[in-house]
Amino acid sequence: MPPREAKEPWQMTLEEYAYAEASRYGHGKPRMEWIRAGYGEAYRSHKTAVQRALKEGKPISAEVLKDYPDLAKDASSTHPLVLERFPYPAPDQMELGGDIGKIKIAIPPPRGTKLKEGSVIRTSEKHDKAVEHLGYHSVSLSDDEIASLETKVPTDIEVINESQNRLRETKVTQDEQLNPLQLAHLNLARAIARGVGCVPPSGIHAAVIPPASDRVKTAGLYGTKTGALYLSIDMLSKGRDAFDTLVHELGHHRQFTGSGEAEDLTPSHVEAMKNIADRLTQGLDSGEYDKLLKTVQY
Repeated sequence: MPPREAKEPWQMTLEEYAYAEASRYGHGKPRMEWIRAGYGEAYRSHKTAVQRALKEGKPISAEVLKDYPDLAKDASSTHPLVLERFPYPAPDQMELGGDIGKIKIAIPPPRGTKLKEGSVIRTSEKHDKAVEHLGYHSVSLSDDEIASLETKVPTDIEVINESQNRLRETKVTQDEQLNPLQLAHLNLARAIARGVGCVPPSGIHAAVIPPASDRVKTAGLYGTKTGALYLSIDMLSKGRDAFDTLVHELGHHRQFTGSGEAEDLTPSHVEAMKNIADRLTQGLDSGEYDKLLKTVQY
């Protein structure tokens, strides 16, 4: 049932949040069986809110965490900071974007001659988001503090450039090289893109995508110049992983074609993902994908 009083998203259970969002946007009754399976924007946005609250040290109830066993486990650990990492466009040509998997990152280090693991030297705050997506944390240091460091620490620009060099090594995997399950998930992804009216001009392909850094994995890429969307073959083993990555990257495609930008999780990207998720939910409700769903492993 919908929440009876105003609550923050992280104070709601997944069901409460799904009903609240459905009421807010004038949608019908949410399909909780799909949402609990990890599909749709309600699941992603609610989980992100809970993760952010955990990061900020807010008290998350056991009832809320019951929907996310992985977060409940992390919340009880000595290092509970677990965030979803997503892509960012290449700074030089806005060419690449990717869905970067779950990682644990270090708590922001204090200034000093010895920085904690995962620190990089900030040259500009505009790079902070990209650095964070790569599993690192930017730290502002004076010239004297940099000179006093015990070991060389890379700058944010160096880390970003290194990640782009890695991602350019992405290799497309031909359909005939996939196993039957991977191919089934890829074909479903293509069908969904057609169904929601958001087909990248150069298609959707499986690919071997190298890690964007030593601290993260990359699940998907969208090329703004090539007009192609790439799903990591690692994400094609489970339908849920493929769906999540697909919606995120299709959001980049719709965002870029509509506004010319490809920044991650900006208002235009979030709105594009919500629209795609809504269209996908409509297709699922109508049975449009029922035949293909029989081949999917969740």
